[in-house]
Amino acid sequence: MKILDYSRPKGITLLEALFGIAILAIAVIGIIQGMNMGYNYALRSRAATEAQMLAVKRMEDIMALSYDRLDNATYPVEYVTQTQTIAGIPTVTLLWTMTTTVSTVTSPACKHINLSVTWRKNSIERNTTYFMIKSP
Repeated sequence: MKILDYSRPKGITLLEALFGIAILAIAVIGIIQGMNMGYNYALRSRAATEAQMLAVKRMEDIMALSYDRLDNATYPVEYVTQTQTIAGIPTVTLLWTMTTTVSTVTSPACKHINLSVTWRKNSIERNTTYFMIKSP
């Protein structure tokens, strides 16, 4: 005849289950926050890369002009807007502002070209500046 032992309970108690769920929830929240940070860094890097590509294109256009056609002035400000979507839903709108200034230096004879690219994501504004010299 088999004797049943009821002194030790089988399974887990409700308190153990709640602790297990709490630990799992903390781990999942940490993973989600890490993924969110990674997405934000990727988005910031993408915006900086786009700014660099826009600046290089603008600089190539300016450097293609002859020395005499470069005016000592500020070129019109150029705005480029891009809305990024996730699953068809617009999430972030980025606006790049490009300002170009050309000035002449007499000794040695050359023209300084300053190109500033500014972009904004939410309330954070970032910028980068490029400087080139064109001689006759």
